[in-house]
Amino acid sequence: MEGASKSRAIRKASLEFNSKNYTKFESSPDVEDSNQGELEIDASLKNEIYLEKQPKGTFRIVKMGNCYATAFNKNGDPWITLGPNYVFTLILYLFLTGLSVVLMAIISQAKKEFWFFKIIAIVLIFLAFLSLSLTVFINPGHPSKSNEKYQIPHDQVCRYCNVPKSKSRRIYHCDICNLCVEDYDHHCPWMGKCIGGGNIIQFYLFLFSLCFVLFATFLSSSLILKPRKNKVKDD
Repeated sequence: MEGASKSRAIRKASLEFNSKNYTKFESSPDVEDSNQGELEIDASLKNEIYLEKQPKGTFRIVKMGNCYATAFNKNGDPWITLGPNYVFTLILYLFLTGLSVVLMAIISQAKKEFWFFKIIAIVLIFLAFLSLSLTVFINPGHPSKSNEKYQIPHDQVCRYCNVPKSKSRRIYHCDICNLCVEDYDHHCPWMGKCIGGGNIIQFYLFLFSLCFVLFATFLSSSLILKPRKNKVKDD
C-alpha cells in the first residue's frame, strides 16, 4: 500500500510539473526557501525534470529561452549558442577589427630590426579574436537532460525551465537569456550572453588579450610614430 501510494504521488507531481502548475509542495525541514523564483519539492518526490534534450547530431538552429543553439553533440547537448545581445557583440567585433588594423598599420612602418613587434602583434590579435569567438559561441553552461551530472538528487527546481537545483551546485536563472546557467558569473551584453562555467576561462583570456592589444598599440605608436615625426621636423 505504501509503495502504491508513493507511485501515485510521483505521477501526480509529474503531471503538475508538465502542466506548468507551480503550486508549492511541502518541503523537507532542512530545505530553505532562499531563492525567489524556485520551487521546493519534497525529498521523496525527486523527479528527473530537465530541459528537453535535442536530437542527436543535428545542426539545425533551435531556440532555447531567448538564446539560439546549434551543433548538438551525440548526447544532444549544444556546442554552439548565441545570446540575445548579439548586436553588442557585432559592435565589439568591429571595434577589435579597427584596433587590429590600426596596430598593423603602425607596425608596418617599423624598421627591419623591429620584426619581432610584427610577430607579437599578430599573435595578440589572433588570441583576441579566438578567445572572443569562443566566449561568444561556446555553451556557457546551460543544463540539459542528457548530461549525467544533472541526474542526481535535488531539492529545488527552477520554476521557469524546470532545471534541477541543489545546494551543491551553483545554478542561476538569467532573466535576460531566460535560461539557467551552471557556475553563473554574470551576464555580459558585449558577449551577448551569460558568462558561466563553460566560457569563463575564454572570457578572461579575451580580456587579457584585449588589454595587451591596446598596450601594444600605444607602445608601438610611441616607439615608431613619434621618432618618425621628429625626423620629419629635423629635415
